[in-house]
Amino acid sequence: MGWEIARAFAYAPARTLMGKLQRGLGSGFLEALATPPVTLHPLLVACITNDPRLDCHLDDREWFYGELAFRSGLPVGPIEEYLVDEASDVEEMTLTALWVLVHLAQRGADAADKILRGYVTWGPHWQSVVGDMGVAATSAAWTSLAGVLAGRASDADYLHLLDDEPYTTWATVEPAIAALVSRQRPPGRSEAPALSRRATSDLLDAPFRGPATPIVEELARRDSKEDDAALLASLRSRSAMTRALGLAALSKRGSFEYVEQMAQMATTGQHPPYASRIARQALLGAPAETLLPLARSWRSSRVWARRNTALEILARHATEEDLGWLEGLIRRTSASRADQRFVLTEAAEIARDRFPGHHFPLLGRRFDAFTYSFGRRFLAEALAATEPSFSRTRAFTSLWTARPDVRLVGSDTSPSMSKGAEPRHGADPLERSDVRVAAEQRLAARLSQPV
Repeated sequence: MGWEIARAFAYAPARTLMGKLQRGLGSGFLEALATPPVTLHPLLVACITNDPRLDCHLDDREWFYGELAFRSGLPVGPIEEYLVDEASDVEEMTLTALWVLVHLAQRGADAADKILRGYVTWGPHWQSVVGDMGVAATSAAWTSLAGVLAGRASDADYLHLLDDEPYTTWATVEPAIAALVSRQRPPGRSEAPALSRRATSDLLDAPFRGPATPIVEELARRDSKEDDAALLASLRSRSAMTRALGLAALSKRGSFEYVEQMAQMATTGQHPPYASRIARQALLGAPAETLLPLARSWRSSRVWARRNTALEILARHATEEDLGWLEGLIRRTSASRADQRFVLTEAAEIARDRFPGHHFPLLGRRFDAFTYSFGRRFLAEALAATEPSFSRTRAFTSLWTARPDVRLVGSDTSPSMSKGAEPRHGADPLERSDVRVAAEQRLAARLSQPV
């Protein structure tokens, strides 16, 4: 759960406005816009200043809270007071508040812009603010700060930011920034020889850097007797990474004589841990008749690695025989417990991929109560595949949820949204003018309905 473990926090019930706001639900966004500001604003400030994200690295709230703050006319004074009170913030607890102010400033809120211009001269996360403001920080008021910030930008940790706005504009008026922008970067490492020119033993035994897939594919293509012997020898290596790469190459070839070794490495701790992941991918390449008995024996194991691997197998190969088990898993799994969030997302993937058209009565309730907004996309996709009413109900509310990938599911499923060209996966559909106009029209119509 990240830094949230050490702080006192409790989610409000999922059906309350506060609970919906904490979870970043689109239904909460719509309810908030219909709520008088005198009632909404204390709840919104409480969310912004007591960050409810389950995972501070993956969960998003800035657009959600920022857009609600903009549309409802939220006074930003309480946010400024919070930033001052939490001035040191070594645990990055104020980032959501800062990102809300950035959103407001980019939408033209002068008060938020002024607070941020003051913050960057003393605040610990000034570089995040400047980077996120981008072009919006090229105004005269921001550019006048270039000299003050030149000393802060000289820190080596921030030099990679200097290639983008607003630094490129600041460099035209501030010599100190210009000097930093023109500073030569240290020469990079020389490129390693192409994989195709490296010996099989070198690919298997060299210190591992970068993604494994290209190495595995190269190893799998090699079919000389010497290459075969090297692969088999790698399975006896003392290096977990060497064994994992060898198993993955054999799996890519369609050879599963060593599936027991794959299973053992995939479900036990290895050093480095990435070796277990490579072995797991090797195991997942085996045929269903080999994997399903393993999955059905592991899915109730007390060993998390076995349970997790079983869920991945079932997402690929579950049959009608597993339907009752899946319904029971959804029924037993909490939507608010941090330690069960990945179980629920895996269950949603199984429902989506293996049982489209089958109604799971509790899936909608789990979607509404889920506290891990980064994983809500999987539940939205499962509902879109299994819940006949999704396109008429949650598809529209999903357009206003905290996560752009959930908004994408909503736009692709809602019958009133223009499809147009298929956006890339993860793109925000509200950045498309056709979707935004249609969504705003439906939103206006909904808000005009009598309560």
